[in-house]
Amino acid sequence: MTTTRAVSTKLGISYTTVRTHIRSLGSKLGVHSKLEAIVKARELGLLS
Repeated sequence: MTTTRAVSTKLGISYTTVRTHIRSLGSKLGVHSKLEAIVKARELGLLS
């Protein structure tokens, strides 16, 4: 799994921005961890 810091560097945005987006997605998906978010997204067909 890619770290939050690596994602922020790759996208050229701040670490805090990435964390904010991750929290927002987690809230919308009703999950509490990145792993739960991946599982939920796969269940919903959002990831291939």
